[in-house]
Amino acid sequence: MESRIYDYQKFSSDNPRKNNRGEYSFSHKIGITDIFFVNKPEELGEISDASAVIDYIADVVATKGGIEDIKFKAYRIELVVEKDNYPEESEEIDIDIEEGGNIQMGRIRSVSNECPIPSYPTRLEIDMKNSMNVSNFLIEVVFGKDI
Repeated sequence: MESRIYDYQKFSSDNPRKNNRGEYSFSHKIGITDIFFVNKPEELGEISDASAVIDYIADVVATKGGIEDIKFKAYRIELVVEKDNYPEESEEIDIDIEEGGNIQMGRIRSVSNECPIPSYPTRLEIDMKNSMNVSNFLIEVVFGKDI
């Protein structure tokens, strides 16, 4: 899909030859094939399309020998769900999720697969707890790929 680096200047100017630790902010958009809904409420009905823009931080620890560690933390998700109302027109539902805002800290879980490359979100799972109330959601954002 599409990705964006929010702090490109910092990303491009850090000197990799010294011991270095940095947090870098990114944004990545994923589509319906990478979004999974669990325990969705009846009023959501049949989903015909979905996309999500996920804002996250990559905490990178680098030394002169290379990258020592990388940890990811998703903190904001802009979710767009298209509800199938056949024979009527489909309905678009926008759900903004922000940790520490409309959802408690810790309810967005960031997980790295065995291989953290690619280092962007590759899967989004949303347990809606049979509710449209965002504060009830449990969310897992997966980075990288399985080997």
